[in-house]
Amino acid sequence: MNEIAMHSNQVAQAAGPLREVGEERCQAGAKRHGADSREFWLYFALTFPAFLLVAVIARLTRLVWSSDARRRGNERSVFGEAKATANRVLPFVFMT
Repeated sequence: MNEIAMHSNQVAQAAGPLREVGEERCQAGAKRHGADSREFWLYFALTFPAFLLVAVIARLTRLVWSSDARRRGNERSVFGEAKATANRVLPFVFMT
C-alpha cells in the first residue's frame, strides 16, 4: 500500500503543471464563449429587423398570391419566422 500511495503522490505532483495549464485553457475558453455569446446577440439584434422585414414581405405576398390563405392556421408569427431565420443563419458567421 505504501508504494501505491507514493506512486499516486508522484503522479499528482507531475500532473500539477498540466492541471494548471488545463485550468487556464478552461478559463480562456469560458471567456471566449462569453465574448462569442455577446457577439452573437449583437449580430442578432442588428439582423433581426432585416429578417423581420423579409418575413413581413413574404407573408404579405403569400396573402396576395395564395388562394389558400384562409386555410393556414398552424404558421408561426412573423416574429417567430424572423427569429427562426436569424437563429438558422447567424451561426454561420462564427464558423471559421
